[in-house]
Amino acid sequence: MLRSLTLCLLAVAIAGCGNGSKERAELKQYIDKMSALDGMNRELAALIVRLDQSTEEVSAEDLQAARQLIKQYVDRVQEIKSADIAYRELRVIHDLYCRALVQANDLAVDTGRELRRERGNVAIAARHVEKLTRQHYKGLDVLWLRTSQPGKFPLAWPE
Repeated sequence: MLRSLTLCLLAVAIAGCGNGSKERAELKQYIDKMSALDGMNRELAALIVRLDQSTEEVSAEDLQAARQLIKQYVDRVQEIKSADIAYRELRVIHDLYCRALVQANDLAVDTGRELRRERGNVAIAARHVEKLTRQHYKGLDVLWLRTSQPGKFPLAWPE
């Protein structure tokens, strides 16, 4: 009797697991959407380098353009609606990323202080986006390995 019950439970567990093809396809689709942001990642990486060089002159218009780039990046990521993501782990990772990424807009806001301090605020916001995106890519890489995707993980922050 115990043996029959164990075999039934094992059969139900195996049938419930599925082969993960839906998760694999959804993760691949999500990563394709994130790959579309690669150009903005390169712009943000160049912006960070420029803001970190104290010898480089930065105008108020440059900082406003940087704020706009950060805002566009956050908006593009938030265009991916978590309600459309059926793969639970991917949805959780995306939600955490979106919630934390919104803080970059708050960090980059114009406080009306001197240009040097504003430059620092925008640099901090850009580095915030970089840090969160790197963490997000690590989480996606774990899902990539967990779903046994073919090939190497395609996302990386530009160096």
